[in-house]
Amino acid sequence: MSSPNRFAEIAASASFIHDRAARLASKGGPISASMIIDYIPEAIRKVLL
Repeated sequence: MSSPNRFAEIAASASFIHDRAARLASKGGPISASMIIDYIPEAIRKVLL
């Protein structure tokens, strides 16, 4: 797991999930960082399905 490529893959995955959670949280309006946290599980579910 210590390869630079593996870290890049993990970072890209985290960024993608964060983006999806932010889009779910926003519902077209402004959001705060704390609002995104609640949507991370849903974002992961949608990615896996």
